[in-house]
Amino acid sequence: MSVTKLSISLDPELEQAIRAAAGEASVSSWVAEAARRQLRQQALREAVAHFERENGAITAEEIKAMRHTR
Repeated sequence: MSVTKLSISLDPELEQAIRAAAGEASVSSWVAEAARRQLRQQALREAVAHFERENGAITAEEIKAMRHTR
């Protein structure tokens, strides 16, 4: 797998929180995984918005029913 080096700026408190959360993992791998999760969440929000534009808003009852089918 190829990688690209990226330089970012963070406030010190965020940098410390990331290092603490990463623990034994590298900060790069932790940030990469966080970015992957964020991109998946964004794609999901876009998919739901598209669905709701086509079919109307998802109701609380539909969400409750979906949760009970897992």
